[in-house]
Amino acid sequence: MIAHRIIWSLGFLAVFLAYRRIYGGDRNRPTATLDTRLSVESFRPVYLLVFYSSAVVCVASAWGWSALGLAAVDSPGIRDAGLFLAFTGGALASWAKHSLGTSYSPCYASVIPPRLIAVGPYRWVRHPLYSANLLTLAGLFFATGSGVLLAALVVVGWFYLDAARREERTLCAELPDYRAYLAVTGRFVPRFVTNVIRP
Repeated sequence: MIAHRIIWSLGFLAVFLAYRRIYGGDRNRPTATLDTRLSVESFRPVYLLVFYSSAVVCVASAWGWSALGLAAVDSPGIRDAGLFLAFTGGALASWAKHSLGTSYSPCYASVIPPRLIAVGPYRWVRHPLYSANLLTLAGLFFATGSGVLLAALVVVGWFYLDAARREERTLCAELPDYRAYLAVTGRFVPRFVTNVIRP
């Protein structure tokens, strides 16, 4: 039982350490002038609160504590699948950020990129970093059953939707190819997925 808790704790810590490595703290802040049409500056404190509180909730849940635990996801299979989703989200975030290269800027401190990026996951999705982060939060929710993580998923999802709309509006005005790019990509999931879901 203790070995299982240690393994789960290490799994959760691996997810959070991977995210710290992917985003690298303040080292990745853009040096160019921020564009207030793009930035959702109020998201930075929310991001920090969600990141650190989620880490605490996840590790605590491995030891049997669950803030607002939801019995609906209290199953070993669902928990294992949740941790797998969280790792998958982290891998997607790493791929998306690597694809952006020097054009990366966080949504709370955005700059207009010098050119349209349509490589890696950006070939199919306009905001794969947001998708990856939401997938990770959803996975952590299923892995813990914590209502705190469900609330974080809703709040972060709302911020990302707002940021995505701002970015798309501004980039349509600033980058000549962006409107055509909108027509062939999905916002958070590939367009072919949304086409299958629609009747």
